[in-house]
Amino acid sequence: MPTSILIVTGDAGESYECLYARHRLLEAGLAPVIAAPSRRRLHLVIHDFEEGWDTYVERPGYGADADTTLDDVRVDDHQAVLVLGGRAPEYLRHDPRVLDLVRAFDRQEKWIFGICHGVPTAPRTSQRTSRPADCQSARTLDPRQQISSFEVMASAPRFTSLCEAMGRYRRDLSRHRPRPSTPTA
Repeated sequence: MPTSILIVTGDAGESYECLYARHRLLEAGLAPVIAAPSRRRLHLVIHDFEEGWDTYVERPGYGADADTTLDDVRVDDHQAVLVLGGRAPEYLRHDPRVLDLVRAFDRQEKWIFGICHGVPTAPRTSQRTSRPADCQSARTLDPRQQISSFEVMASAPRFTSLCEAMGRYRRDLSRHRPRPSTPTA
């Protein structure tokens, strides 16, 4: 039986992150399991870069089916958890089920991965050291304290942030994607 990796997302999760992670894990011979608040087809989004914008734009993306619900996840069945980015973490980071899951993975000393806005669900350990931030700002499980994702990575030895790698991947993808042609008058 292949090693199972839990992927946590929900509506407005980042489409590229979800599908790319799922397919790469399958290629590696692992068994990705997508968990969401409810078991159904999820409405994912694409964050894209447009000329003239100071930030990204959000568009409807490809969908993905949730394999299980957050209520039905058993941490013992998975070797690692991947918390995806997009807009889903805006509500999932406050969901007690997600926080309990991530804490349980940490207690069992299993790997915890976060991409982009999924980083804020990473657990903080007592060994946290102060380091300069080199990634995006992230909230910890304790929403009263603000630390960088780099500090989270430094303090939780089994936590890995994939935000920079995914950002480079998406920028490269958008640079090579053909743009729709504009009609000429």
